[in-house]
Amino acid sequence: MQRIQYGTLVRAAEGFGHDRLKAVDTPGGAVFAIADGAGGTGGGGRAADLCLSEIVDTVARDEERDELEWVAVLRQVDEVLQADVGAGETTAVVVEFRAGALFGASVGDSGAVLVVDGQPLELTGQQIRKPLLGGGGARPIPFRFDSGMGTLLLGSDGLWKYSPLDRILRVIGGEDAHRAPDELLKLAQLPSGALQDDIAIIIAECTV
Repeated sequence: MQRIQYGTLVRAAEGFGHDRLKAVDTPGGAVFAIADGAGGTGGGGRAADLCLSEIVDTVARDEERDELEWVAVLRQVDEVLQADVGAGETTAVVVEFRAGALFGASVGDSGAVLVVDGQPLELTGQQIRKPLLGGGGARPIPFRFDSGMGTLLLGSDGLWKYSPLDRILRVIGGEDAHRAPDELLKLAQLPSGALQDDIAIIIAECTV
């Protein structure tokens, strides 16, 4: 299995920012995750941190998982955040790559797309945006794609809201993969060069 990953996290304003990302190698592949804490609820950064901590702990147990187990993990995160007085709410996308398949679960408006031969497959296209994790009653939606070879892109809403999908695809299909995260950031910039929102990006080339 070959897994080449590039990640970047950029804050729109110094001292703020609730976006988080994580990539963890596993014996049979890798797990990728993004969480974007809700800035208006307070405790968004802590919520995102706790979410990724639960995901990392799940990977550390070294058990074989499927998409329904990732749904259960995110539901557990919802309960953990509600019980933590310092935590707010967060989105979450977790994608596992193993044996040529991509599977996972998501909730909120962060997203994941698999690009195959220039064509996008929106892995998180059926997700439910609210309530977020920590709000109580979150409804993570599973996804699975058994022919999971291609370019995987995870991004928080700071990418998807301000960058046209066709331009994202052109960047992903470019010849210089190492420049792709920076080029994606440029798509979301204002003419002044500032960002309208924090952005977390993970790009992974998933091949067997």
